[in-house]
Amino acid sequence: MGFAPAYNPKFIILVKLDNPTATKTSEYSAVPIFHDLAKYIFDYWQVPPDYESVEDEADASLDKK
Repeated sequence: MGFAPAYNPKFIILVKLDNPTATKTSEYSAVPIFHDLAKYIFDYWQVPPDYESVEDEADASLDKK
């Protein structure tokens, strides 16, 4: 279960798998599903990020030079 964006939540996502057979931990079963679903929802509703990542800031500073 998770929500996003972090500072002003607009969505709650719950991924529940009954008796997963491929793996026993959520790291390899539910997390990838959550990631894909969250990305789809954010892209569809055009939800902006809460903040810029350090990598984005570094790219922006390189563009200014």
